[in-house]
Amino acid sequence: MKPETALSEIDRRAGLLDKSETQEPPAVNQDTDDKSSRPSQATILVDLAKDAPLFHDAEGTGYATIPINGHSEHHKIRSRPFKDWLTRLFYTVEGKVPGNQGLQDAINLIDGRSRFDGPEQQVFLRVAENDTKLYLDLCDKQWRAVEIDAAGWRIVNKPPVVFIRKTGMLPLPDPVPASNLSALWDFINIRSADERLLTSAWLLAALRPRGPYPALCVQGEQGSAKSTTARLLRSLIDPHTVMLRTTPRDERDLVISAANSHIVAFDNLSGVQNWLSDALCRLATGGGFATRQLYTDADELLIDVVRPAVLNGIDDIAGRGDLIDRAIILNLASIPEEERQTEVELWQRFEKVRPSILGALLSAASAALANISSVHLEKLPRMADFAVWATAGELALGAESPGDFMNAYKAARETAVEDGLEGNLMYVALQALGDSRRGEHWEGKPTELHTVLTGYLNDDQLEYFPSARTLRNHIKRLAPGLRQTGLVVKADARKNGVRTISLDWVRKTSALSALNSQEPVNHAGSVSADVGKIIGTEYQNIGTDSADSADVVPIKKTTSALNKPVNHAGSSGFSADSADKKPTQSSGVTEADLIEKYGAVYNGIPTRQILELASPAEYPELLSSPTIFDALSRCVEQP
Repeated sequence: MKPETALSEIDRRAGLLDKSETQEPPAVNQDTDDKSSRPSQATILVDLAKDAPLFHDAEGTGYATIPINGHSEHHKIRSRPFKDWLTRLFYTVEGKVPGNQGLQDAINLIDGRSRFDGPEQQVFLRVAENDTKLYLDLCDKQWRAVEIDAAGWRIVNKPPVVFIRKTGMLPLPDPVPASNLSALWDFINIRSADERLLTSAWLLAALRPRGPYPALCVQGEQGSAKSTTARLLRSLIDPHTVMLRTTPRDERDLVISAANSHIVAFDNLSGVQNWLSDALCRLATGGGFATRQLYTDADELLIDVVRPAVLNGIDDIAGRGDLIDRAIILNLASIPEEERQTEVELWQRFEKVRPSILGALLSAASAALANISSVHLEKLPRMADFAVWATAGELALGAESPGDFMNAYKAARETAVEDGLEGNLMYVALQALGDSRRGEHWEGKPTELHTVLTGYLNDDQLEYFPSARTLRNHIKRLAPGLRQTGLVVKADARKNGVRTISLDWVRKTSALSALNSQEPVNHAGSVSADVGKIIGTEYQNIGTDSADSADVVPIKKTTSALNKPVNHAGSSGFSADSADKKPTQSSGVTEADLIEKYGAVYNGIPTRQILELASPAEYPELLSSPTIFDALSRCVEQP
């Protein structure tokens, strides 16, 4: 059927053609004012709307651009704002309110014309892109936007893109020029320079209408301002009447949130379920969501949506490797009581500087547009487009030198993977197996590996891996993270027609390897670099008077792995042979001092916290203490 034929059919069914064009007898209803030939209310309504440009999006949803108070707005034809506009127009001309049936008939016809006669146009929510320019909807009553290009940014009254509005969207302040984002950190509880750079990069990514977008996971104990941090960050780009939502009940809830706001933000997540983790991955990198249309049994609603997400919670939010690989994880420290302030005071201060912070962010986006064509990364990580975009704007975001962003991003991803594996039972068992084999290659059938690994798990833990199949699937999911820690897994190999799994530990897996090595530990005035690797730190000449001893730079963290204590055979050092060896120069730190200072280790605080808190002068005593070293020896050496 031709478009014009289809449109005539729509007209005929709506009863909107002149009576002379139909062969049906005239009906008396609310659409006709009398029995004369005067046009129906629906016909008048359609005629009144004829000057409003009609179009549809890729899904076939009809829109109209309507003039209001000197500016143009874009609304769905079946939305309440368009119906209100059309009703008001009718009242202005006719002096009365149209009937419901006449209004509905007119809407049906206008919607049909938008689909068959109107062009297809892309619609945007809050942020848009056109050629080499970005646009940010200020969401004010004048429907103004900020235009960003490589030369700078400016406020425009008539943006050349189609912005739509959703319920709850709040206006942004008019941005003002600013040179950097430094004012932001007076309100955000992020102390690390790397985490500040990563947070700024996430904001920069959120200014683009296309992903990928890493999920920003804000973690910390009670009193670390997780929720406030999430609200403040969202308010810079996509403020909303409901800044934070509760955990979505199902995928449909998540899709509805994503379809109605540019940034999705969820508060107090605890124990992210597998379905939500998978859905958040699709939300970060793109992927279709399918659900049933309301009030129908057959119609399926397909939505392809990519959105920046902010998630906050006390525990590890991104527990599974695929979400960890798509996340930026911020760990907030508790705010001391003397530094706390009321929400009212905080927001009053923040509103005064929000325009300049927004201006600095827009300037960073302009710099990224100017630099992106010259960015070339040697190795593209996951979320490569995000990495390239952030690198293009890193200097404007506060990086001290080129490459700082990628260094921070790589380190954060490695730490996140290690933290995610730290509490994984299968990872613990695999590391224990590697230590028992001294890193030698292992290969066998899945059932054989299941038998071997379950020997490292207790009865309560066995229920998580009831069969060789579940074990194999779990190992495949862990494989990317395992490679990062030095364990290469091949779970789909076949040998003589039989499926096999192979494990290769490409480097030492824990301090146990160093404990059993042939090389003695040097306590004579210094600790060797090899021993330094055990506690995750490269250092030299600790405990001496050398000036270099003050320049200790921790380079790696450690991860608890072995679930069996190391037998030191009564030794006060690394081995029985070194039991009588003492440093030639004492640091003045005793084991009693360390136990008093770091006694919390015996209550389960991760060993790496001790290493981060300890001073270089304390390292020799830490290493010579059998009690404390027993904890250190259960750390996994990381790359």
